[in-house]
Amino acid sequence: MIVGSLGKTIFGCSSFYIKTINNLSGDKSVRWIEHEVMHGKPKLQFEGVALDELKLNIHLNAAWNVNPTVAAKEFEDYMKKGQKLKFILGSRVVGSGWYVITSMSETYKAYTSLGNVSKMELSLSLKEYN
Repeated sequence: MIVGSLGKTIFGCSSFYIKTINNLSGDKSVRWIEHEVMHGKPKLQFEGVALDELKLNIHLNAAWNVNPTVAAKEFEDYMKKGQKLKFILGSRVVGSGWYVITSMSETYKAYTSLGNVSKMELSLSLKEYN
């Protein structure tokens, strides 16, 4: 079953393959300019809507036919190349649809007897691309 995708990376789960996301959260905000006023309180001016930001975790586990190191490298390459990525969950486009990866962190959860990473949790921060 396909859960969604980010760029060319497919998220899915079945009895023999699992690459899924969890803890998806989003931030929406607006921009304000503050003008200083002599001998008075500053005045605010509405500037517009800010770009949406998303945070999500991706669970990677070699026991479910996913190479955590290779999968993490794929997201790192997206980030370092500044690629804009289409984000889809289920059959819906998320937000405006296009995002860039602004940061990522890796948490190594388990290793094989040879020292290879067998389980990893990725945390990605995305920003809307328009």
